[in-house]
Parts: sequence; C-alpha cells; structure tokens
Amino acid sequence: MKVKNKIILYFIIVTLIAFCLRIFLFNFKSNDFLIFLDNWLNFFKNNGGLKGIKYYYGDYNAPYVFILALLSYIPINNLYLIKAVSIIFDFLLALAGGYLSYNVSNNKKLGLVTYASLLFLPQVVANSALWGQCDSIYCFFSVMSLIFLLKEKYIKSFIFLGISFSFKLQFIFILPLYIYLYVTERKISFFHFFIIPLVECILCIPNIICGMFLENVIMIYVNQIIQYTEILVFNYPNIYQIINPNLYSKILKFNIFSFTIISKVGVVITYIIVVLILLYLLKINIKWTKEKIINMALLSIALVTYFLPCMHERYVFVGEILSIIYFILYKKNLLFCIVINLNAIITYTIYLGNLGSFVPDFLYIIMALIYGIVLIRFTINTLKFMNDKEIKKVRVWEKKKLCI
Repeated sequence: MKVKNKIILYFIIVTLIAFCLRIFLFNFKSNDFLIFLDNWLNFFKNNGGLKGIKYYYGDYNAPYVFILALLSYIPINNLYLIKAVSIIFDFLLALAGGYLSYNVSNNKKLGLVTYASLLFLPQVVANSALWGQCDSIYCFFSVMSLIFLLKEKYIKSFIFLGISFSFKLQFIFILPLYIYLYVTERKISFFHFFIIPLVECILCIPNIICGMFLENVIMIYVNQIIQYTEILVFNYPNIYQIINPNLYSKILKFNIFSFTIISKVGVVITYIIVVLILLYLLKINIKWTKEKIINMALLSIALVTYFLPCMHERYVFVGEILSIIYFILYKKNLLFCIVINLNAIITYTIYLGNLGSFVPDFLYIIMALIYGIVLIRFTINTLKFMNDKEIKKVRVWEKKKLCI
C-alpha cells in the first residue's frame, strides 16, 4: 500500500475511533450543563429561538448565544445538541493542529500524529464530550490565527484572532506573542490590532438585529471579569494555590493576606513579566523563526495563566494544545508538556468527578509548586533559545569539550 493511501486509511480509522469514543460519553451531564447550558437552551426554545436573544442576560458572548438560539429550533435532546457543536470543533481543532505541524515540518506523518494526539488528549475529549464546554471553538480559531501568523499573512491571522476573542476572553493569553512580534519586528502593523475588536463587533451584529441591546453585548466580558473575582483561583494549580489567603486563614485562624491586594499585585506582576520579556527580546535583537513563534506563544500562555488571579483549569486549553504540537514538531520540553497536560487531566477529573470535597488542599499546593519549578525551567530554556548568540556560545563550548 502506498504511503499516501496508508495515511488516508489511518486518518479515517483515527477519526472513527475518536468519534465513537465521544458518542460513548454523550449521556454524561455535568453541573455546568444542568445549571447553565440546559436552562439557556430551554429558554430559547420557550421564547421563540432567535427572538429570545432580545431577553438574554447570561455571560456567554454573542456568537455562542446565537448558536444556542439556532440549536433551539432542532428537536433533539439539549445535551446532544450542545455537545455536538463542541465535538465538531474538536475535529476542526485537531485538523488545524495537524495542518500546523504539516505546514512547519512538511511531513504528513507528523501532521497525522498531531491530529490523532489532539483528538485523544484526555482533556479535549472531556471538555466537549463530558463537560459540554466549548473551549475547542476559541482554541480552533487561535490555532488558525497562529497558522496564518507563521505564513506571515497577518490580516487573516488577526481576523481569526478576532473570531477567537468573540467566543472567549481567554484568547488574551496568547496576545503577548503578537505584541512581541509587533514591537521587535514591525512586520505587524499597529492597525492590525484593531481587526480584533472589529471582528468582534461584526460577529455581534446578528444578535443586535435580533434585538439584543448594544450595552448588553459590550458588558458581557466586563460582567465575566467582575463575576469571577471572588476567588483567587478555581481548581487550577497556579501560584495562588500556594499563597491562597483562605487556606492560611484555616490554619492560622485569621487572615494574613488581603484578597484584594493579592489580586491587584498579581495583575501588576503579570504585566511586569510580560514587559520584562519584551525588553529582553529587544535587547537580544531577536530573529524570529517558526519554532520561536510557537515556543513564545506557549510560554506567554503558561506565564500569564500562572500569575494572573481568578484562573480556571480550562483557561490553559490553548497552551496544552500547543505543548503537544511543539513537542511533536521539535522533540523538546517533554517535561513541561507532561506536567501542563497532567495538571489538566487531574483537575478535570476532580471537577467532573465531583471530588473537590475529598481532595486535600496540599495536593493543589504540591501541583502548583511542581508546575512552578518546571515553568521556571521552561522559561529559562525558552529565553536562551530566543538568543541566537547564546545558542552559538553553547555550540562552541560543546565543540571545545568534544576536542578535549
């Protein structure tokens, strides 16, 4: 059998198995589905579908609300409708990831390996087929944006970034990469960044036509930020598991940290880290390559989500995807790839299995410490890799050592 035919056959087999796996999990109902998604879909069914958008007051952004309203016309179980949309984007995401690998490596086998790896990544399966969440949607558009960024087709890249933003605010974690490229290389125009809100506005037009107030459209993300500022961290092993005031108040019987102060300081520290990396890239006069772009995208997501307060376990979804793609392409940073994905698997299991009350606080602290140490190592390795002069020094040292 020819290599091309083998790849097609494997592609079909992988696709069918991945689809059957998701169908097997279809009947699971998560708390998020029971409390939010099911109620909203019923709301649209009972209020004339698209006509119900006028009365919508939840915190899902306009394009996904429009999808829910359209789904309300289909006489199928709510659970299946919602999961079907997310699962479709699972496959689109895997295709995008596979294409990214193929585009960079020009190797169809690596593209197929990436496609299969992403389809069977436990948190990808759990996110859509179990949880009924839609993170694969914004992640797909983020990966598409990265694909066109690597091709230096910047307008298309920012259009896809804008679509990603229109579905989830979490697109912002990859945004530092685009800022770095703009400041250090100037191939990206300042006006390209205006494409992001422009696309968001365009995708909100159908909702406005259906009667949704412009103020409600604008305030959705604002309300999300306000709504999720009551707890420093949600089931995610970042630095706030280590310095969580609620934890120490239990031990010491009084609060030694102010939640508000920690939260504000965390935001400031995150900004400082982003700026320091930018200054470093300027100092070394970085010469960007495809590998460096993917590496920096991954580092940006990892650092921002580790130091920003109010993070959920699902917010690193794009980072987990990119860690798999990066390792398949370059066979580097295996430890980081394992840890970031293992964290996701553990936290998903805790949440979806309703095990939160049985999990001791120190487990999250240990996970956060391990992840922090691995992230420091990954950050150092990445910054060294960004510096071509540093790489040359290492190579010269290795040659001298070899001569000895």
